[in-house]
Amino acid sequence: MTSIPHETAPPPQEPAEHSITTRALKGVPWTLAAFSLSRGFQLIGTLVIARLVPPREIGVVLTGLVVVNALNLLSDNGLSISLLMREKVDRRLADTVFTLMLGIAAACVVAAWAFAGPISNAFGSPELSDVLPILALTVITSTITWYFTNMLQREMLWRQRFAGQFALAFGYVAVAVPCAALGAGVWSLVAGQLAAGILASLVLWRAYPHPVRIGIHRREAGIALRESRPYVSQAATAFLSENLHFIAVAAILGPRAMALYSMSYRLSELPNQALSERVAEATVPAYVRMREDPARAASTLMIAIRYLLLASLLPLAVLAAVAPDFVDAVLGPRWMKMDPILTTLCVWGAICILTGSLGWFLNANRGAQFMAKVNLFRLCVSMPTIFVAAAVFHSLEVVAILLCVDITIELVPLAFFAHTRLQVPFRTLIAAVRLPGLAAAVAVGCTLGTRLGLDQTDISVWPRLILSSAAGVVGYAACTLLVDRHAITELRGLVSRAVAR
Repeated sequence: MTSIPHETAPPPQEPAEHSITTRALKGVPWTLAAFSLSRGFQLIGTLVIARLVPPREIGVVLTGLVVVNALNLLSDNGLSISLLMREKVDRRLADTVFTLMLGIAAACVVAAWAFAGPISNAFGSPELSDVLPILALTVITSTITWYFTNMLQREMLWRQRFAGQFALAFGYVAVAVPCAALGAGVWSLVAGQLAAGILASLVLWRAYPHPVRIGIHRREAGIALRESRPYVSQAATAFLSENLHFIAVAAILGPRAMALYSMSYRLSELPNQALSERVAEATVPAYVRMREDPARAASTLMIAIRYLLLASLLPLAVLAAVAPDFVDAVLGPRWMKMDPILTTLCVWGAICILTGSLGWFLNANRGAQFMAKVNLFRLCVSMPTIFVAAAVFHSLEVVAILLCVDITIELVPLAFFAHTRLQVPFRTLIAAVRLPGLAAAVAVGCTLGTRLGLDQTDISVWPRLILSSAAGVVGYAACTLLVDRHAITELRGLVSRAVAR
């Protein structure tokens, strides 16, 4: 008797949406690792440089970077982000976008060389006229880096993307810190920026698996320029609303004030950049693919917001409460009077986590034009107010408070749009914020109470900083476990999915 061969049943296919979500989750460890290592290098380098280079000279470079960032916006012109948001991209379109971006970047560099003098006069910083022409060269390297970073993100090639981001930070620290130690001053920062851009662009170009050719195809150029319009209008208004406060500080209050303000801003935005933007990088491609299932997309967003806030609010709460000791111990006497600015901007940084997550979600769901309108409103209302306040009060603290008001103005319409258009109920958003907000309040109370108690003793600043911070961490963890222990279990499950092979 001949036996009938047994057919092996094919393995069950994973639903497409679940596969997309899993791929996005697997990208989170890579984006977090990339930022943690790269920003860790940059943070250490920044703190070392803060000890070696006077704040005024740092302020000159930071002012120049505001100009360079504006040129970077022009060179990108919304083109690379439009490729990221596209479901399909052919090689002719990709090559055309790359060529257009490079051409615009070269024109921006020439413009910076031509107008370096008038720009430095506008900021009242004669040193800027020498620094800006060299810094402007980074527009070309930034354009290359940004293009390949977005393309690797679109294809969810997280390891290759990681290599480029790490190279960016390593190149800066490896060049800037030794130069600063040798007494190069302002030029150590310039050299670091240029070296980082060159190294990162080369690494990313090599890591990208598809050949990129220089060439413009007329039909594809028309498509690219047409599809980039919503993103360039959003990016332009976002850039102005996010950088005019720097321009106000640099032009009205001077390079030293710019250094104090910018250092506070960079520290307070660190959790948003380290976590919110890194998770967004991994989840945006998934949001794009889940446009036809808005309920699932909204649920994914709420999970992301809940755990992003839970991870991000702890360092912000503790840093806000220990700001005087942090400035004294870590940055030194050159940076005194920075602590009230840092404390205020930590509040701004907490709100940024929420607005950043909602903003990326709206972008992935064709909300770029609405976000451009919100940014335009902020540009017309908040930014003039900040300029007037800087001129009238000459106070960085007032500027920081107004920046908190500005980010709140952004949050409200974004939440309303998500509620009315994208099926994100207000009650679920409030529920996602409730536990992290409560834990942060407890952490602030524990940290402040410990610091004020230790102020009555003869203990030195470093032990006081460490003990106060530890008290805040313990209070935060205890509150989280007591209020919702399930949150830890759910977070562990997400981490297991993210790191599973």
